[in-house]
Amino acid sequence: MKIGFSFGRCLRDIVNGVVKQEDVLCIIARTHMLTEDHVTDVIDAYMYEPGYLLGLDQDKCEAVGLELFRSGKILEPRANGISVIKVPREFIWMDLFPTVANLQNTGVREAWESYRMLIGLTELLPEAGEDHVYRHSEKLVQAQPTEQEIEEQRKAAEMLAKFI
Repeated sequence: MKIGFSFGRCLRDIVNGVVKQEDVLCIIARTHMLTEDHVTDVIDAYMYEPGYLLGLDQDKCEAVGLELFRSGKILEPRANGISVIKVPREFIWMDLFPTVANLQNTGVREAWESYRMLIGLTELLPEAGEDHVYRHSEKLVQAQPTEQEIEEQRKAAEMLAKFI
């Protein structure tokens, strides 16, 4: 199960067969599409964008995009008065359940999978490479969030929880 972070780039991956549509829990998009016409307008604009839908079949893109929209799998924080979630540009998908854990001990593997899922939900981490340092290991004490930030986070969490 996957959560996406870009309507256009996620749509590209689904149309190209990189990600199966049935594996998508939701896509948290920066768009603001209220109607099916808005969806097709956004797709039309992305058809000319490298890294988005450039070179793909527009009819197929529209069919998949409208199916995602109709199924309620596109979450749009802006349409709900919530600040857009900030993730690094290179993050397109997050696996809800880890797919890489070559551990032999069942208990250790289950603990690792639970840890990866929870830390991934909070920090959107890629799999670690030799030169990658997890941000959560370097965090400094930060100022308390404002009431508005807390409320926005609560709304975002509630919206996401409805789809899980």
